[in-house]
Amino acid sequence: MKKFKRILSALITGAMLLSCMAFPAAADVKEEKAYLAYADESWKYQYWGEPVETGVVATDATVTGPGQYKVGLDFTGTADGKAYGLAFAAPIIKNGNVTFKDHIITVDSIEINGQAVEFTKGYTSSDDGVELRSNIFNSWVSELPDDARTADGNLEDASAVVIDPALCAEVETIYVTFTLSEGTPTEEGEEGSAEAVEGTGEPVPVYLAYADESWTYQYWGEPVETGVVATDATVTGPGQYKVGLDFTGTADGKAYGLAFAAPIIKNGSLSFPGYIMTLDAIEVNGAPIEFTKGYTSSDDAVEMRTNIYNSWVSELPPDARTADGSLEGASPVVIDPALFAEVETVFVTFTLSEPVAGEATEPAAEEPEEEYVMPSEFTAYMLFSSLNGNWECYDPLENGANTVTVLGDGTYEVVMRADDIGATGPADAAQVFIIDIIDMGTAMEHLGTVYASHLEGGVPQENDIEVSAEVYVDGNKVSFKSGKILYGDFEDKGRFRMEFYNEWGFNNAMIKNDPPTIPENICPEEEIKVIFKLKGTGLNTEAAAAEEAAAEAAKAEEEANTTTPAAEETSAPVKDEGGLSTGVIIGIVVAAVVVIAVVVVVLVMGKKKKQQ
Repeated sequence: MKKFKRILSALITGAMLLSCMAFPAAADVKEEKAYLAYADESWKYQYWGEPVETGVVATDATVTGPGQYKVGLDFTGTADGKAYGLAFAAPIIKNGNVTFKDHIITVDSIEINGQAVEFTKGYTSSDDGVELRSNIFNSWVSELPDDARTADGNLEDASAVVIDPALCAEVETIYVTFTLSEGTPTEEGEEGSAEAVEGTGEPVPVYLAYADESWTYQYWGEPVETGVVATDATVTGPGQYKVGLDFTGTADGKAYGLAFAAPIIKNGSLSFPGYIMTLDAIEVNGAPIEFTKGYTSSDDAVEMRTNIYNSWVSELPPDARTADGSLEGASPVVIDPALFAEVETVFVTFTLSEPVAGEATEPAAEEPEEEYVMPSEFTAYMLFSSLNGNWECYDPLENGANTVTVLGDGTYEVVMRADDIGATGPADAAQVFIIDIIDMGTAMEHLGTVYASHLEGGVPQENDIEVSAEVYVDGNKVSFKSGKILYGDFEDKGRFRMEFYNEWGFNNAMIKNDPPTIPENICPEEEIKVIFKLKGTGLNTEAAAAEEAAAEAAKAEEEANTTTPAAEETSAPVKDEGGLSTGVIIGIVVAAVVVIAVVVVVLVMGKKKKQQ
């Protein structure tokens, strides 16, 4: 007992001594997420540090300070099983330029499909003063940025493109290993640092972010070498601003179609937190166009934007806000994309205003999902344009001349005539040749039958949908292979599309490289007719099956009717008026002929004997 008391006394004394001692406070552990930012050539498969629903599986890393880290992406779970081509790639540390200010990323290795590939010298920089990156492939950067830095202090031969993009023609997996090291500190408040913009309201650039339908002409706030001329602005606070783009100096003299458009204030969410952008005017080719209600939000909590056209966003984000405090009717698509079919110039005027007090600055409440009502019919229409521009029609005509009503499964016919679309002469070859069925992709998605035929080597993957077509040009049937049709809701716009040819086609222009028919076969002077058949859509299935069965039965009956009479003529005896059958009469005639022949032979033989 005495021994226990001595031990207890010693413990209490030690505890008292420890309580009197001063210990340094534990340092806060700094952690940020690192990921491999990526976009394939068609921008179909992308990853920007947040989970996606396309089947791309990311390997991110938690960065706690200097050391080696590995990030990467796996595309084998996507519909294609791989990503085709490369538009952008870079390991990025989220908030890295703030949390690990002046640190440097050095790429150690790049593995594509399990094999290490060669790469050249890169550099570390920040695109927005917040994230930290080292570009692997960024064709939009032609000059080293002001904050470019390397671990050896030498920027000679450093580039934003460090690999041959041909290595990324077909990517199943890609992994990048890099080392984060400390760098030389820069002075506080230096241009480009996050502290210089965060919450200060200091001037920041604003620009019109843009990508045409084929992603040929793009602009993201940095100079490009494609001939696109940008009109940017500097935001200093509340007020009206104008930004825009001029495509007349490009090789095509214009941009065709629209994939994305939004005025973006760089670092806007940091410099002007809670502020609101309201669209005042949109001008295309010098003429104002109509638009609906938009909203202000941020894609990364750094930039600030108001979407004009963003088909990848189907729901309002939590930070969506408007100047009137109401989100009713607000949408990420505020214009008709058909107005952007051929764009020489586009300018956007907007007003930046201070935050609205109260509910407008609160996250948007989730609205209950409306019950989907299945349509009973759909409108299909033909899109066609020729290489020489004589034929061009991308929308359903008001008089319905290039449309047909589709119920689902079944056989349908759609026609496009030169007179209806105002063709200016014969077509020399197809440039775009497509049939779209409006809203049927959405309907099939609700039924679980939607399928985008992401072809591999020109062969459709296993599925329950059958699509076939016959094509007639000026009344003549052309050679056509239905098995090579691309079909499905490619762009998640609710349309079921059948793509026969497209110069700017989906999935790295696969339809252009291996189409169902060569474009030179489609040279109409008067009309194009397509008879297409759908099966497996989940719509109109029973009626179509019954109609097909009835058609087969009618065909079988017709074939039977053409063969049965001939058989009856040769097998069934026919009686004459005297009661003797035709067969008996024929027998009598034959017998008579034989008797006469015998008599003739006997007479001839008798005559010969007399002569002897």
